[in-house]
Amino acid sequence: MGHALGFTSAVGQNTTLNSRPSNTDMFRYKNGVWDNTWGGNPYFSIDGGATEYLGNAGFSAGPDGFQTSHWREGARIHDGVSCTILLEPQVGIHDPTGGICQQGIVTAQDLAIMDAMGWNLAFDILTRPNYKINTAQILRNYISANNVPEPSSWAMMIAGFGLVGGAMRRRALQASIA
Repeated sequence: MGHALGFTSAVGQNTTLNSRPSNTDMFRYKNGVWDNTWGGNPYFSIDGGATEYLGNAGFSAGPDGFQTSHWREGARIHDGVSCTILLEPQVGIHDPTGGICQQGIVTAQDLAIMDAMGWNLAFDILTRPNYKINTAQILRNYISANNVPEPSSWAMMIAGFGLVGGAMRRRALQASIA
């Protein structure tokens, strides 16, 4: 989802793109300085690199095996038996291992970077640093907002089916006469 919305990175690519950073790379810093290179400890910042957004918005560095367009992955623990994988809390939907026995989570970090890249949000994410919604909640919100059609919609649909049925019957009748 994030890649489709523009969460990409040119860091580490063997093309001329490396000299032209992507929209996400414009907010990629290391040690307080904008840095669009492979490795190190990069992070997302909206204050010119002075701080990592919310203290938990590190980018993958590349050598860790994850795409540089993902959040930095922390330690993982697997019980070795079932699909129960205990991960550090997800940074957000751009977590490189998100989805492995987890619901997807959209967080303030995700929305802040989308806002920084130019997407217009319905609210000021800087005033909601604890924002978090999981995919199940998003689905419930969507279903409850679009659950049952209005009676007038039902009436129009039934009338439409009636008109289509009448037109089909008339065509069949005319075909049998001809």
